[in-house]
Amino acid sequence: MSTMTEKELEERTKHIMKVLTKQWEEAADAGKEQLDNFLTAAVYTIGSCAGYSVQKEELAPMTMRLIDYLTDGVQTGIKEQGLEVSIVKIVKEKS
Repeated sequence: MSTMTEKELEERTKHIMKVLTKQWEEAADAGKEQLDNFLTAAVYTIGSCAGYSVQKEELAPMTMRLIDYLTDGVQTGIKEQGLEVSIVKIVKEKS
């Protein structure tokens, strides 16, 4: 498998975001239960894919990146709504 160029990576990321956003909009339009189902299914699927995609020694760093991006995304959504709420992340550095 070849390494993606920066442009290919950006295009792939935009495609993934477009697909997920479309599914999110459809779920949101269908009501709270469908939206909750979409969010939990999407997060579970991403977590499962990550677990299957990495070697044992890469699992902890991958998990931390996922949690970091998840909380960053939630914080972005909070700010977009104009809410004055902050998520505090406590990180323990490896010694």
